[in-house]
Amino acid sequence: INFFLGIAARSVHDSIAEEYIHDFINLRVPILIYRSEMKGKDALPEESNIDLYNIGKIGQQLKKTSGWISWSQFPVIPTTADASVDPPPNEHALNHPLIRKGVVRAGSGKFLNRLIMSENKDKITYVRNAIEQLMRHIEIKRKNCLDRFDIFLPEQKKWLEKHDIAIAMARFSRAHREFRVLNTTFKLNDWAFPHYQKKVDGTRLARYINALLEQELTMVELTKR
Repeated sequence: INFFLGIAARSVHDSIAEEYIHDFINLRVPILIYRSEMKGKDALPEESNIDLYNIGKIGQQLKKTSGWISWSQFPVIPTTADASVDPPPNEHALNHPLIRKGVVRAGSGKFLNRLIMSENKDKITYVRNAIEQLMRHIEIKRKNCLDRFDIFLPEQKKWLEKHDIAIAMARFSRAHREFRVLNTTFKLNDWAFPHYQKKVDGTRLARYINALLEQELTMVELTKR
């Protein structure tokens, strides 16, 4: 049953073909790894260390379980780059919704990720409600979703925010076996895909590939027979 639910999650909205996503990841990860080892203006900023750490970690998992990962070199990033070392969530923020009248609180994705990774059962109701609110917004606004924030953000930052929310949704879906949430994650990542067919900033590309790999890992975990 899980296998067919997974197929439905990927195909229900004319999702981009799986092989295109895999080819995209396989072509671009080696470029990111190369740039992570460079110095000077072409080097990736430290901000991308968490993304590279996660790309390497998930890439190794998928290489063992799925076989489609083609790159053999993995990012060598200190374990201090692991997102789990982020500061704990601000308790005060739990008293306020992440989205109100279509306006998203900046930092929502990272905030949700910290809550999800902390596995704090006392916070699960807040996380579930926040995910549901974001899903409703995404389903209504479609490709125009997650475009208004409570503070001014340049276009680059808006994309990072969108990908952070996709990462949070993939992790929530994996932790709670929620195919509906995975379906929404596919939509977010698919709508972004055409924007990455041209050259973009390395920081943004690393975050997007991170989101794609979280999605692919969730798909594998939820469709295990």
